[in-house]
Amino acid sequence: MFDIGSGELILIVIAVLMLFGPKKLPEIAQMMGKGMKKVKEAQITLNEQMKNLKSEMKIDIDDDIKPLQNFKRDQILDTFTSELTKIDNKQEQMKQGNKDDKL
Repeated sequence: MFDIGSGELILIVIAVLMLFGPKKLPEIAQMMGKGMKKVKEAQITLNEQMKNLKSEMKIDIDDDIKPLQNFKRDQILDTFTSELTKIDNKQEQMKQGNKDDKL
């Protein structure tokens, strides 16, 4: 969690001892332990809420996107089909034109 080496930890303990004295050290350690426990609990709660929110948003987004994907696919298919029909009509016109030229 924290990137503190053993030398740094010893330095921190010495500084706390000098500031508060050896009698207050157990109280301070207990308060820090409780504080860390609360921070960890808050972190777990936040992670759970983020996961729930993410899963809710994914469901909502998926529900919204699927009709759009189907609509887009259908629209592309309709456009492609109409363009193919136009090409077929042009080919027929060209064939008719070539037959008329030969007569």
